[in-house]
Amino acid sequence: MADDDKKAIAEGIEKLKQLFGGPPILASENPQAYEALLTEFARAFPPKDFLGWLLVKEMTDQTFEATRFDRYKVLGIEQAHRDIRKLEAQRSKRTLEAHAEIDPNASKDHNRIVALDSVIEGTAEDVDAILNIKGETIQARAFEQKLAYYKIVDGLQADKLEQRDQTLEQLLIHNEALEQRRRRGSDGKTIEGECVEVPEGQVSTAPSDQEPA
Repeated sequence: MADDDKKAIAEGIEKLKQLFGGPPILASENPQAYEALLTEFARAFPPKDFLGWLLVKEMTDQTFEATRFDRYKVLGIEQAHRDIRKLEAQRSKRTLEAHAEIDPNASKDHNRIVALDSVIEGTAEDVDAILNIKGETIQARAFEQKLAYYKIVDGLQADKLEQRDQTLEQLLIHNEALEQRRRRGSDGKTIEGECVEVPEGQVSTAPSDQEPA
């Protein structure tokens, strides 16, 4: 990319910051990632005026939000995954405690209770090791629990991507209209409603067939 193009993009981004403030992102999200995405869109579809910059910003916002929904789908399943592990650990602990009350000499169970008690709030791998539960099994159960949530977020993401595609279409139409206007101007022609420039020497000077009254 030419230095002039880089400068134009940097100036355009700075103007957006002055008008709209910081990027519309969450505190946990990376502002540098947002600006990098904005820059890439500006490189791929160079804005030719302020309206073009507004459309590029809108595309960036919509894409960033769609990406956020992608993370939410994963986070929702992971949260359910952790909840199931914790519940299974607590359930197993209660079962062992009840058995230990019946058989106080069950030292093996007692040791397992202590272990469970220490990892209920621990890592997923620790709980799996004690419960002997396969991670994929719990992941499948977590997905089943979050299926309705997943579908809602997935739908929101699809809507946002569709909005992004519509914004891109508007930008392409806008840029094409500006380009057509530029070409007409360079050819010595104008758009409808303006005077047409006629080169010197092409004005007809032929005498009229009718004499003035």
